[in-house]
Amino acid sequence: MSMGFAVPASIGIAMAAKTLGFYVLVGDGAFQMTGAELSTIVRLGLNPIIIIFNNDGYGTMRKIRAGRFNVITQWDYTGVCELVRGGESTTASTKGEFDTALRGAQKSNDVCVIELKIPRSETGRQLARVASEVRKMRGSKNSRADS
Repeated sequence: MSMGFAVPASIGIAMAAKTLGFYVLVGDGAFQMTGAELSTIVRLGLNPIIIIFNNDGYGTMRKIRAGRFNVITQWDYTGVCELVRGGESTTASTKGEFDTALRGAQKSNDVCVIELKIPRSETGRQLARVASEVRKMRGSKNSRADS
């Protein structure tokens, strides 16, 4: 639960186990915090598959505390590989598109970024449970999502 840690942490993992293929799961908000480390990944020739869960903001925080601070600027995530001059990127909005993107990424020797667009209101069971517990610990009764 360290927001923004996934992309930089993947560099250490990849350097320690260069033959290990792995996935980086990161939200769009967290990626905006430290996603610039993608340039380091490209420079070092590493090849993780980075899946950006784009739910239009700080989705985890939205479930804990509502507020305008959960809104972020929407980036062109398919353009990040062009920005850092390496890797491949694509966007998926359906299961079929995601399956195709993932199969392509698994065959690549380059870093691959897959933007997975998910509904803003989508919450998995584990996320809902964690958010509920954090709200309790904070004494917050505010559980509505911001708009």
